[in-house]
Amino acid sequence: MKEIRPCGGWHSPIGSADLVRGALALSAPRIDGGRLYWLERRPSEGGRQVVVSGRLVDGSVGSGESGIVDLREESPTDINVRTRVHEYGGGEYTTGYGRLFFVDDADGRIFVSRPGGGVTPLTPPAAKGACYADLVLSPDGRFLVATEERPVEGGEPENRLVVIELESLRGGDLVAVDPPRVLASGHDFYASAAFSPLGHQLAFIAWDHPNMPWNGTVLETIEWSATGPAGQPRVRAGGV
Repeated sequence: MKEIRPCGGWHSPIGSADLVRGALALSAPRIDGGRLYWLERRPSEGGRQVVVSGRLVDGSVGSGESGIVDLREESPTDINVRTRVHEYGGGEYTTGYGRLFFVDDADGRIFVSRPGGGVTPLTPPAAKGACYADLVLSPDGRFLVATEERPVEGGEPENRLVVIELESLRGGDLVAVDPPRVLASGHDFYASAAFSPLGHQLAFIAWDHPNMPWNGTVLETIEWSATGPAGQPRVRAGGV
């Protein structure tokens, strides 16, 4: 019997799960040591994000194959690689010197891992509630810089730019020498930190309410040396 229902009120054998099952989202590609890394957001796993890598092969040099081979998951199977900084996140992982640095969505901590090695936290449990984003490794591999967002009771979260000094253990695993150290603070938001090619400067952008990043930011830099930051932030460009 024909049944009349209002628009959107009919029954369908196709559900929302069917629509997103094949909607695998790929983002944040990076290259390190001849491997291409990227993030996969998997609807079949409740939207969990996984870091995947593959070896880059150039068929023009006589290998007979070209493209990406030897695919493997780099992040632990029980980890959702995601950050909530600025609500929309971003920069939740980076790579360098054969290691993977990532943020665990469950507690907001930064971890580091390497193939065949363990997974080591770089931020302490006491920082629970803090979130990190825009992870960037210094060219010499000794420092990890990140945007840190800390909750403030009764107010908006506090944004800071922080650095973690790294030390290699005898077995090859990395640990943090000290808790994250503040590089820059005072602005409402920090983002997009980047080292100069030789590692002599660190650049980043910052902005304040009521601006959004596309209509009022400043570009600041910090001088950098082999032992870390070598000065205070200096405004280079930008403004309202």
